[in-house]
Amino acid sequence: MSAINAVVELVEIQTFFLKVLPSLAERTARLLFDWLCQLDLRDMPVTIPGMEGRERWRGDTQRRTVAKLRLVAMLLGSFAPNSLKAYLTAITNECDHHKMEELRQFSSAITPVAPAELAAMVHASLIEKALGRRSRERVRRDAFSFADRNYLPPSPAQPPFLDLLNAAPAEGLALIRGLVEEALAFHTDGREPGEDGITVDFGEGPRFFPWLWTYGLSRGDGDEYAVACGLLALEAWSQKRLDDGEPVEAVLSDILGPESSAAAYLLIAIDVLLSHNTVARVPLAPFLACPHLLAEDRARQIHDQVRSGGIRWV
Repeated sequence: MSAINAVVELVEIQTFFLKVLPSLAERTARLLFDWLCQLDLRDMPVTIPGMEGRERWRGDTQRRTVAKLRLVAMLLGSFAPNSLKAYLTAITNECDHHKMEELRQFSSAITPVAPAELAAMVHASLIEKALGRRSRERVRRDAFSFADRNYLPPSPAQPPFLDLLNAAPAEGLALIRGLVEEALAFHTDGREPGEDGITVDFGEGPRFFPWLWTYGLSRGDGDEYAVACGLLALEAWSQKRLDDGEPVEAVLSDILGPESSAAAYLLIAIDVLLSHNTVARVPLAPFLACPHLLAEDRARQIHDQVRSGGIRWV
């Protein structure tokens, strides 16, 4: 293990040098991932010379070495994309929440290389599969696993949502919408929304956004912190796209999503359009023409002011 630690430290020092020598960087990255898989995956046989048959997790020294090995492998992941993808998939299948949380912090390095695998890992870390009576009882108490607490405090900077949206928008949007749908399925228990929602007419016929109570999810009105982080990241990403001059219609379409998307996306759309009203006056008009939505947004503003201590009661 000491020899591996010395090699990893040397590679870390030479990371910049390796990046200008792609062929050497690729061989180095593949070697590091080979070691990482052997030392970090439960069912992977250890064939590293001098370590065959030894206990993998004996003491803090080994844990620190594997943590450093994981860090350097992630930094060089772009030179061995298949190895990175295979490692993330294996970690997802193991469902080791501690390892998945550590890898989530490397999202900026992972998303350009393996966005789909990272999204699948994050989804698996939050959505527990019911495997028997005890699991079903636990899942019924919370929509997401205890890993959801790792997303406190809710922020657009909480990885990996904004990184995914920047590097692979389709994967980022799918992850955010998937988590929103999981939370909805848990809280509604399969019920139909009926008239619970808001209808907005965009000129091509009315569109119904179900579940009015989701309107403030991006402002912390829900129980799922990862959902709030994802929605905040969607808002930040959309703001940046309009700042960069992208068409308002395209940005708005990505925010609102497909038909039957929840009312949670309306608040994001309104805030983004209001922040860019010089170029978004026409797209903003249907929202301003909806009395139900105006009333809901007014109530939301009052709620935000009360929560932040901005209202003085006389």
